[in-house]
Amino acid sequence: MKLFLLVLALLTISACGDSVGEPQPTADSNSAAQVYLGMSEQLLSELRLQGRASELEHISTALAVAMYAQIPDLKLRFPECDAYLQSLYQGFDSSVQLTHAELSEQYHNGDALPTFEAPICYHIKEATVLPLLIRATVRESQTGAVNTVSARRHALKAQAHFNIIQQQLQRK
Repeated sequence: MKLFLLVLALLTISACGDSVGEPQPTADSNSAAQVYLGMSEQLLSELRLQGRASELEHISTALAVAMYAQIPDLKLRFPECDAYLQSLYQGFDSSVQLTHAELSEQYHNGDALPTFEAPICYHIKEATVLPLLIRATVRESQTGAVNTVSARRHALKAQAHFNIIQQQLQRK
């Protein structure tokens, strides 16, 4: 519950961040990064412990929401991704309900998002969508046994993409 409230607070903070001008690193964006990394570690830990499906679903959803909350700030920091991130941001609510196959089709193989030139746009999308793939994997597990190998691979990839985003932010 604390995790959910923290993510909700981040959403509120980011919703207020629609200011115009040169974006500056803020304590809020730094704390949002710490929240994402902390939840990512928590998810990996639960996967190592063969955690309960309900807990894995909760954490993976919170991880995706934590990234979603950062998109408005990232649009300011990476204007070259504006249209791409706007599309990702607008489609997030419906993405949460998609199956693993639908997510893969629309976001990895399809054209759910506009084209982009800057690789950072891809990293932001992956850090947002991979936790949703984990959530879908957990929800679709028939026996209650989650494919932890696949989920762990997605979690590690999401963390790697997020680390690249953080490196790019530090260079700006």
